[in-house]
Amino acid sequence: MNDPTNGYELLLQHPEPPPETVPLLKRAWDAYRTEDWLLNGTWPEGCGAPGEHLTAAGTDGAGRWTVHDGERLRARDCEWLRHIIEVQAIRRTWWRTHWQSWPARAGQTREPRELRIALDCDPESPVQVFQLYVALADDEKPIGPPELRTFDPDADTEMPTEAAVVIETNPVAAYLLEWLAWLLFDGRRSAPR
Repeated sequence: MNDPTNGYELLLQHPEPPPETVPLLKRAWDAYRTEDWLLNGTWPEGCGAPGEHLTAAGTDGAGRWTVHDGERLRARDCEWLRHIIEVQAIRRTWWRTHWQSWPARAGQTREPRELRIALDCDPESPVQVFQLYVALADDEKPIGPPELRTFDPDADTEMPTEAAVVIETNPVAAYLLEWLAWLLFDGRRSAPR
């Protein structure tokens, strides 16, 4: 962890995630990097610097370790770490079994099921402004990467309306958002072993 590269440089490159999401993404990025180090002994390419939550890493006679949010972690702690990040990052989820357009279109085929995930970017706010939309296959597992969305500026966020504005993010942030979405599915998108 002595690489002089900023630990968040890749995460925050253009197009940068919305500023309100950055603290949540930094927490998740540090958890992802912690898991990758503990399970594989590697860091995402060009990103070995410490962060706000991942403050130290190394090896000793018992193997690889990290210090994440003041806790010394080992590989056996990765499942716990994924659970904690899921609890800290995700406020609420909604399942959709199917969409029905209005008005109904002739010959319309069934669209994939969808999961909507409200991100907990501001624990003090009653409104979940940023949401992930994840299409689900018939086996109810994600198909492709999720979309990060927010509400139109005029939308009533108190109503059960759709977050309609898609927010473009850089490839690293997009991958991290996919990793977050997969936490709901037993961490299948965890760092490869």
